[in-house]
Amino acid sequence: MDTTLFTFIIFLYFSLVSSDNHRNLPPIYEMEDYLGCFERNDFYCKVDARLTNNGYENNSLWKLINDSISDRNSYDRTIIHRAICLPKREVNLNSTKKLSEFRINEKFTGNNLTVLVEDIVCNTKDNLNISLYDQLLLFFFIAYLLLIIYATMYDRWKRTSTAGSTKNKAIIALSLSSNWRKMCNTDGNEDYIKLKSIQGIRFYNMLLIISVHTLLSFNIVYISNPNDLEILFNNSIMRNYTTMSVFFVQTFFLISSWIVTFQIYNIYRSHGKFTISQALILIFNRFIRIGVCSTAMLLFLKSTWNNLARGPINFDAIDMVQRACKLNWWQSFFLINNYLYLGEICHPPSWYLSVDFQLYIMTTITIYLILKFKLNEFKIISFLIFFSCLLYGSIIYMKEMDTIYRINHNVTRMFLFVRSESCRILYLSTYSNWTTSLVGILLGIAYTKSKNNNIVSNKNRKIISILWFLIFFGLPCAVIFLARHEFTGIRAAILGALVKPLFSLGIGIGILGMSHKMGGLIKHICENKCVVLMSNFSFCTYVFQFYVIFSKGIESYSLMQFELINLIKYYLLFDAPLAIIFGIICTLVFEQPGINLQKIFLPQIARRKEQRKRE
Repeated sequence: MDTTLFTFIIFLYFSLVSSDNHRNLPPIYEMEDYLGCFERNDFYCKVDARLTNNGYENNSLWKLINDSISDRNSYDRTIIHRAICLPKREVNLNSTKKLSEFRINEKFTGNNLTVLVEDIVCNTKDNLNISLYDQLLLFFFIAYLLLIIYATMYDRWKRTSTAGSTKNKAIIALSLSSNWRKMCNTDGNEDYIKLKSIQGIRFYNMLLIISVHTLLSFNIVYISNPNDLEILFNNSIMRNYTTMSVFFVQTFFLISSWIVTFQIYNIYRSHGKFTISQALILIFNRFIRIGVCSTAMLLFLKSTWNNLARGPINFDAIDMVQRACKLNWWQSFFLINNYLYLGEICHPPSWYLSVDFQLYIMTTITIYLILKFKLNEFKIISFLIFFSCLLYGSIIYMKEMDTIYRINHNVTRMFLFVRSESCRILYLSTYSNWTTSLVGILLGIAYTKSKNNNIVSNKNRKIISILWFLIFFGLPCAVIFLARHEFTGIRAAILGALVKPLFSLGIGIGILGMSHKMGGLIKHICENKCVVLMSNFSFCTYVFQFYVIFSKGIESYSLMQFELINLIKYYLLFDAPLAIIFGIICTLVFEQPGINLQKIFLPQIARRKEQRKRE
């Protein structure tokens, strides 16, 4: 009893000391009056600064601040963020950096601390300068919407069949009602039916990615209670979730490579060959399919119309994106932007589109060479998996990186997040995701060779079902358990190279088993008709979610209050539903019309029966 009481007293003492220490530390975020600043026609600036010691070794406040650097469970208190109002007359005479340093240092007088400004972004009242580009964009967008309305009415009146003229086909391609009927059709060919579980997994995975972006959206804004966010990230459940979140996108890479693999094998079986021209047709059509929605998003983000959504919380993010769109638009257009830092990418989520397209090219080339020279598929893919693991592991070792890119309250502060070297290497790069793509190829080949065989007999069904379940759920869980621990050196290199393909292998085995009628309730959940229907809108939901999720704080003129319950409410009532609705609209307006027009005007690989008719 005495021991318990003593332990409780000690725990209470250190808790109170920790609480006092937080109160003594300089606030991480502070904001001055935004509306009052604009009424005076002054500059409102967001400043990212770093605290340094003036050389006094016995500075107790600096010791507390310095201790936070090595404490991974707390914010790095050497970095502070301020939103301040700078008088316009003084800004004209001095640089904003020097003036903001002077203003912030005034508040640290007597603490023996110095503030060094590392980044500053300013906003003024008169920031909506409509250019010719903005006017043309608005004109063509309205004209395009009117054309879609006309096409929808034309489709309703004429009910023209697809066997009509090219002109009629092109008009119907834009019809909202025609495209809605296509999107609602959940029937398909033999492969689509067997792999219908893929559609459900895509949709559920999209919901998980939205949840991660919801969490990130709170990390990049100014909040009044960062200590509560710090406590949340130190929760064991949150640690597992943030570790798992790094792997969500791997499922998309796995599925993409799987699908293109069996598509190419189907072409090979149908035509008796797979040629370079067929490979180029696939790649070109893939580029256009991704490019239609991606380009639409780029055009909108580059526009000054986005300044209508400027507020004290988000104007620096809008400025960063528009600057990136001005300088680096072509990397996003040609789908090669994943080698930039996130802050340099016009439409930051489009890094995934770049990696996906690059892996698509690599997959197509790999399978072409296998079929061309009749190589042993499993030996070649196994060798490439070994080589990609060796390559990625070597990069982790040489760059002295961790096993994975870790999401926590420190690295996701926008000032650090958009400039993160570890994010660029461990998460955005093509080579860090190549092994997952190769696992997708391997499983795609395995599916192609076994889809018409009954690999599960009545005798061994129970044993195989148990093994399937253990791999489907056990392997990803084991990977998350390993990945949540930090490693360095050779151990980080080995585990870093293996965790992504092992996670993907578990998901892939789950899909392969469901294609052979395994899974029971899990299969029904993944193949639910409504879920399969919603998966048809997953691509546009991902591309256009940026506008929905990262619009928080537009009408907020003070520090935002973070609470876990608010985070959940935002996700369930705002972010997820609106992102899906936005995805549905953009699918009908941009993606599906683009696919329809592709099939009409761009070269396609004809089916064997169609080719014989032409011959």
